[in-house]
Amino acid sequence: MNTPKRGMSFADQVTAMRNSITHITPYVSTNPTIPLPVQEALRRISQVAHEAQANAQSIVAANPLTSQTTQHFGAEAIRADLSAGGAYPLNVNGLAGVLAQPQLAGTSGPLSSLSRTLGSGDKGAYYDAVDVGHRFVWDGSVWNFAPGDAGSGWGAFAVTVPAPGTSYWASVPAGGGSVTITKADGTTASVAFGAYTTIGAGYLLWIRK
Repeated sequence: MNTPKRGMSFADQVTAMRNSITHITPYVSTNPTIPLPVQEALRRISQVAHEAQANAQSIVAANPLTSQTTQHFGAEAIRADLSAGGAYPLNVNGLAGVLAQPQLAGTSGPLSSLSRTLGSGDKGAYYDAVDVGHRFVWDGSVWNFAPGDAGSGWGAFAVTVPAPGTSYWASVPAGGGSVTITKADGTTASVAFGAYTTIGAGYLLWIRK
């Protein structure tokens, strides 16, 4: 650190003081038009601000759970579960105020009764097709399989019909055959399956409808 010494000229003393202050807090450059005490105060304020920012960054870096918590439990993460048709829909009946988006009740019935007349204002409505075991959610323009619904068209080898029930599955003989499956938009389609080699005596290929 440079400090003024006896015998130094006034100009050399000023230079030594400036160099000393710059060495202590090099965050703000010297300016000959600003009084030295003001420059020193500005540098110290700047240093405190930089240290506070560095401490904050180190705290965030040392706590990765902060971002993980937001990702899994933030507003966007839980919105689907709390909405109508979600895993934990809020019951707002009887509460004062006006909802930004109406909470729509779900209905159930056979797949053939799935409504085709919903509009953008019905977003979030859901329907349980009890004959095929699928839940659909209206996104404002089209039906989709609800979150948690595994969809259809996939299969499993089993001796008897897999859970949860016969009406949800169709067996395909070893020689092949066709199965009518449910599509995500609530319509159906016939899918042909070729011949296959069973994994054991009595096992058949069962397709989720």
